[in-house]
Amino acid sequence: MGGKMTKEHKISVIMMTHESRYSTARELIDPWLLQPIDEFIFVDGSGKFPDNWISPEAKLDRRFNIIRIYKDFGTKTDYAIALLTSGDFVCLADDDVHPLPGFTEDLLNGYLEGKRITGGRVIVGIIGRTFHGTPYWGNTKFYRSSQVKEIVRTGFVGCVYFTERAEFGFDIRGCPRNCDDLWWQMKVRHATPKFVVPTVKYRNLPCAGDKGAMYKDKDLRAQREKFYKEYYDLYYKPLGRIY
Repeated sequence: MGGKMTKEHKISVIMMTHESRYSTARELIDPWLLQPIDEFIFVDGSGKFPDNWISPEAKLDRRFNIIRIYKDFGTKTDYAIALLTSGDFVCLADDDVHPLPGFTEDLLNGYLEGKRITGGRVIVGIIGRTFHGTPYWGNTKFYRSSQVKEIVRTGFVGCVYFTERAEFGFDIRGCPRNCDDLWWQMKVRHATPKFVVPTVKYRNLPCAGDKGAMYKDKDLRAQREKFYKEYYDLYYKPLGRIY
């Protein structure tokens, strides 16, 4: 359906979904396969995704793979699946972000720019925050790819994550739901620079703001606040770090 990026940059994309998002996640398979990527792994976190919702084109595309999981291990699943990919770069994509033509190229270009600036591996994404104290909702500054003109360094990035595979491969035992991004980026890879990349080549599906979104859950918000404070106080506050 699409085409490979280049032999120099082999890219794998992972998108996990659950039964509550099936009807919208089905809309994202073909758009991802139209991107110049080398591998797309669709993770069915409920084990019930209908085969007839996968287009004939996707079924014939050798880059497409589906992994069915019959137990909900939570959002940490992505980090385990990342180790099964074949790409030099791994992209973790939320199931409510629709990629448009040029999206993957913008992620890669932003990554390479961040690496040029810092001299080492980075993690890039389409949203992010800088850290200015606690609480999380109140003393962090938010950035979005569609609203920036150049890469912006942040303390963490989210929604769509893009980095080299070497940034994976760590113990995920105990990783709390709705804190997996902070677990990865504030606890495990707190020393790896993060950047929000400039791009308008995507759109958020309406389900990103539905009542079932994790960021709207009172208990999960409290859990995220607690996790942020613990690692902000440990790695950021003592050094006056905002990222």
